[in-house]
Amino acid sequence: MDKETTQILSKGEAIYDYVNSQGWSEVKEIFTNKILDLQSIKNLSKGVTATTLAKEISVRECAVDILMEIIKEVEGRAEQYQGNAPMMQDVEIL
Repeated sequence: MDKETTQILSKGEAIYDYVNSQGWSEVKEIFTNKILDLQSIKNLSKGVTATTLAKEISVRECAVDILMEIIKEVEGRAEQYQGNAPMMQDVEIL
């Protein structure tokens, strides 16, 4: 296996190991709580104009999208490694 492929698999393995660890569970819980907080109407600014409120909601939606993308990307890379690693090991044997 070439150096680049080895590095990619190594990174994938590290992400896979992390996603399956208690550490990722804790980080994901923090992200999830922040997402719920951002989606809550309880925390919206009070006494502001409708325009300001609309902007705040828009910014919150963007923040939620970013956090969700991070979770999906990290977990997606772990799944990708899980699917690709056995095939790459088979190639190495050949």
